[in-house]
Amino acid sequence: MTVQPESTYVCIATSLRRPDTDLGLAKVMCLDLARQVDTLLSALSNSNCLAEAQTDQLARLRADNKRLHDQLADLQRLADQRGETVAGLIRQQSPAAPEAGQ
Repeated sequence: MTVQPESTYVCIATSLRRPDTDLGLAKVMCLDLARQVDTLLSALSNSNCLAEAQTDQLARLRADNKRLHDQLADLQRLADQRGETVAGLIRQQSPAAPEAGQ
């Protein structure tokens, strides 16, 4: 089992000798602070993992967004081409269209 770096603080705090009352109080305070450091480091580590996961998800969403944007642009070009083709056919078939050869 690998010892986490944050547990070093707890080990140091628990290894203090207690020759008198003042040092005993210091040991208790040090141990409490060491546990708080452990808790904070654990929370920061978890927060970092969440941030990395969100960064990865954001990168995937951006890639999807770009792909969808490109597809939309392609569809718009096709729609424009079809619109022009339909407009041309309507002009050709319109009774008001000039007949060929006049």
